[in-house]
Amino acid sequence: MALVPQNGDVDLVLLGNDGRAPLISSHNGTAAEFISATLGSGTYTLAVVGNSEAAFRLAAHRGAANKPRDAAVALENGWEIDERRRVEHGLELLGYEPGEVDGVFTGATRTAIRAFQASLGAPVTGWLEDSERLKLAIAAGMTAALRADAAAIRALLAAAMPMAVVVPSPNGGSVKGEFGGDLVHAIRLLAPGARKQYKGQWRDHDDYIPDGFGVSAEDDREWVGEFSKGYMTGYGIYRRRGQVVYVGEWDKVETKDRSWFDTIGYGASIPDGPSGVWVWDPDSKTIRLSRSLTYR
Repeated sequence: MALVPQNGDVDLVLLGNDGRAPLISSHNGTAAEFISATLGSGTYTLAVVGNSEAAFRLAAHRGAANKPRDAAVALENGWEIDERRRVEHGLELLGYEPGEVDGVFTGATRTAIRAFQASLGAPVTGWLEDSERLKLAIAAGMTAALRADAAAIRALLAAAMPMAVVVPSPNGGSVKGEFGGDLVHAIRLLAPGARKQYKGQWRDHDDYIPDGFGVSAEDDREWVGEFSKGYMTGYGIYRRRGQVVYVGEWDKVETKDRSWFDTIGYGASIPDGPSGVWVWDPDSKTIRLSRSLTYR
């Protein structure tokens, strides 16, 4: 078999029925790679293992693709369209190319899920188990945090440039950075007495609002990940004193008195805290763990 890369390095791996790799390429360039191995008769399933054009493997597993468990099918059937979009978006963040993020699972979505499952060493079915959905949220959360930290650094650099622009903020203070497009990188200059900082990406919604990847900080606490219209939604992490405390999904919470973002969805408290599915409980007015899952 041969795998022809488009950019960077790729590896091609053939896995035997004992789970070990009898032959592994170790090419470091961008030319086509050719490796060969003699496989016994039978059915094999190919899966892409990895999450970028620059680092992935093609694995051949003995046996037909696994059928999903009834529990996995029932879990997916219970997802609302927003949950399906979130799964697609998580796969997209990790580089698995699930197709359009529209809540409609297609063949491309199933292929992306299989590739993610193969990277976990899990049975490749195309339907996520509950624990795999949690692992997807953790991986996507860490990836979103990396992109958010990069966006924050770019925002700081943009604000430090001589041509940086300062724009008044409707909520007090001002925003300083690069302007002139729909998506910009900038930092919030705090008004007197204000404490919550933000640096990263902003979008123009009549006024510029944190929207995209960024870092919101207050004292020694940081919320690092994806923002939408001023709220952290999607995937990301919470850090305190530079240490990751929580990773996973976030969403907006609204009550009659106020609105904010919090740990809603699949996520884990790091390093050894509870993990699973978190929900807003309007009766107790708290975020609680509705379903405990393990991710290790």
